[in-house]
Amino acid sequence: MGGLLLWVLNRHGLAQWYGGGGIAVLLWCGGSLLWMRLKTSGGALATTSEQ
Repeated sequence: MGGLLLWVLNRHGLAQWYGGGGIAVLLWCGGSLLWMRLKTSGGALATTSEQ
């Protein structure tokens, strides 16, 4: 599981956050999950605004 987290962080260029502390990573992951949930509930409007 930790390797997957590192891979995702590296993919998003946020690997330095991992070195800065687990709290930043947890906040980022929580924010991403919340944003994805908002995006899916928002529907097409949120999707078009991101593109």
